[in-house]
Amino acid sequence: MSNDKITFMRIPGDNAHVQVSLPTFGYTVQLVKALTIQRFIGNIGVFDQGGHNDYRTVEFSLLLPEPEVKALSNFFKSLKGSYSNADGHEFIMSINAGSNFFPAGPDKGDGGTFKVSMAGNHSFSTMRTDYFGMFDCKLHLLFHDLNNAIVNNRPSDTHGVYDFGDVKGLRDPEREAEQEYAVTHDITLGGRATKIHTVTDEYTTIITQRASTAKMAELANYLQKKVRGNSITINAKKNYWLFGPDNEMEGSIDVKLLDNTLTFVHEDFDLWSVKLQLWREREVN
Repeated sequence: MSNDKITFMRIPGDNAHVQVSLPTFGYTVQLVKALTIQRFIGNIGVFDQGGHNDYRTVEFSLLLPEPEVKALSNFFKSLKGSYSNADGHEFIMSINAGSNFFPAGPDKGDGGTFKVSMAGNHSFSTMRTDYFGMFDCKLHLLFHDLNNAIVNNRPSDTHGVYDFGDVKGLRDPEREAEQEYAVTHDITLGGRATKIHTVTDEYTTIITQRASTAKMAELANYLQKKVRGNSITINAKKNYWLFGPDNEMEGSIDVKLLDNTLTFVHEDFDLWSVKLQLWREREVN
């Protein structure tokens, strides 16, 4: 098997298999953590059902010529007789190390054998108008067992001076800050304005963190294993306004992650991104 191919095989192993070209960049890996996150006034509550209940999925697009499209569709038909019946049926996806395709995320390596099944809608027949005779084939797969996945042991690198918990040396993230003031307004019958004071202002921000494969592998591993409802300490630079212009702070800030689903995007050869929603509170003076 060459490094530029994916092999799909039936379970139990037999001669029924198909090889197709690797996906294009822009594919996404979702890490769904078994956390229930609830927001209260001035606080965040998290119920952790255990990391062993976390799961991952991948969505990717294959740009294939007609023969590979036919071979791929015939393979999925062979699982249980039709496309729809293939959903939920387990099969094997095998990739050679060094492919630069990280189907389970940057921390799980770019090669190995994965037990998967269909996780959502899939398409085998979208013809490209800009590439004659080429078709977009979209797959959404669920991983069933990542215990044997190759761990990405590439040495981590340094991009900047931004720290996210135990992960040091990240580049500054992009951010979208929001503020929820500690006052709830309403209008009563007769057109009178009322307000209720709710004790604390709350601040949230959505950051887009970009990093190399090695650095994103370090961050993904940390987010799954260490960030499970607990506070995280990040550092903020002066005049960066991580949580908005009227909440300027610098130095160490304790935050909590509001997401239980994290989407990692492999944007280019050695570039990944992930969006993280962060929350903090400040007492009203």
